[in-house]
Amino acid sequence: MWAPGPALPLLGRRRESVPMRLPGASTIRSPMMKNETITVKRHSLLYRILHWAIVLEILLLLLSGLGVSEYIPLTLISRGVARSLHILIGLTWTGTITFFVYYFIMSGEYKWFGASKIGPAIDFFVHEFRSFILGKKVKTPVGYNRSEKKYSEKVVPTEVLAWWGWFSLWAIMVLTGLSLLFPDYFGFINRLCYAILPAFSKEKLHNTVC
Repeated sequence: MWAPGPALPLLGRRRESVPMRLPGASTIRSPMMKNETITVKRHSLLYRILHWAIVLEILLLLLSGLGVSEYIPLTLISRGVARSLHILIGLTWTGTITFFVYYFIMSGEYKWFGASKIGPAIDFFVHEFRSFILGKKVKTPVGYNRSEKKYSEKVVPTEVLAWWGWFSLWAIMVLTGLSLLFPDYFGFINRLCYAILPAFSKEKLHNTVC
């Protein structure tokens, strides 16, 4: 099973005059010859399974989290059931994330999202935003080397910012979840959250209501 990908520029000279295809389903068209296409494997099946497992687990964490919330309670399920589900799904999600990061590193995917790419990604995002305002097109830096059968650049720079943004949110979710589950050991995280967002302090909310 292969996932379709966007049309990408090829590197190297064209030798064939007929359409070409490689195993996979990401179609790539050469800017020089419109009839020339190849298909490449963008992500493995395991990568996609982990991706959608994380999405599903986050949605379930959101629903079960609202079920135990004191501020936006979800009445579809009881608080006790919601808490049990939240803990179970949270631990499962943490395991999935841990394995995903391990696979992300071992498969070499991490090289497209390294910390050294954050600076250029910010510059590209600013350029992309300005071009959007001015109604100009932005040329994608993504490219595929046909002779070596591998990407010369696999992701758009703004994807780097999205990855690091999600990674930061994952870390926050893990830490805040542990602080609620084990307040004796991670209580300092709760105190830090109340210091940063004093409006969510139970004492202040109680005084406001009274």
